[in-house]
Amino acid sequence: MLRKKLVLALAMSVAFSVFTVTAQDEGEEFAPETIRSWIIRETARSTNLEQKLIALQFVSDLMEAGETGREIIETLEFLAIEGIINQTFESGRLTNNFPTARREAVRLLGVLGTEEARQILVRAILAETESMVLAEAVRSLGVIGTNPNDQTASAIAWAVTRFDTLNPNNLLALSAIDTFQILAGSEEGVTNPNIARLLVRISEGSYVRVVRERAHALLMELIGFQQAGS
Repeated sequence: MLRKKLVLALAMSVAFSVFTVTAQDEGEEFAPETIRSWIIRETARSTNLEQKLIALQFVSDLMEAGETGREIIETLEFLAIEGIINQTFESGRLTNNFPTARREAVRLLGVLGTEEARQILVRAILAETESMVLAEAVRSLGVIGTNPNDQTASAIAWAVTRFDTLNPNNLLALSAIDTFQILAGSEEGVTNPNIARLLVRISEGSYVRVVRERAHALLMELIGFQQAGS
């Protein structure tokens, strides 16, 4: 942790120096918030994973301090969808695929907890190709805990069903079950039949016993919710 903070401080110091020298050469003056935004933006858009993680640590520190500037949500959105929606190719090879950075970005979007963060997460899970990132994004949607027009639950059901068909993953399935349970108890509830279909698939699929049992238990709980509401 100490090493990470030292690296972060050094990187930000270097970036600040470069920005200041550039501004002085051009005869311009910038507010501290502008300098901060520039540093975060340029670090996040680096082609180097370590730089992206430094940007995410800086964003995390700002969030812990209660900051809510636009550079926070914009940086998290950029890093959450980079490589899956915003793609860069060279000689036919994807060059900006950083799942480790995406996983941390979607986690922080859950911590941020706004409606805009929820919408970004929904977009991300519909395009995500890495199960570890998808599981983190699904957990973040559970942390936010809202399901307007069944949009959140429906997107999760679609994304996890895709993985269930191609490559079943226990942690992803468990994340979906946990989030469905949270959303079922929310003000909006869950109504999309694809959620029940997915729970049946998980309860009967090639998952470890505890995951299958959790899926079956939630399915029975959802049936109880529907009967109580009818």
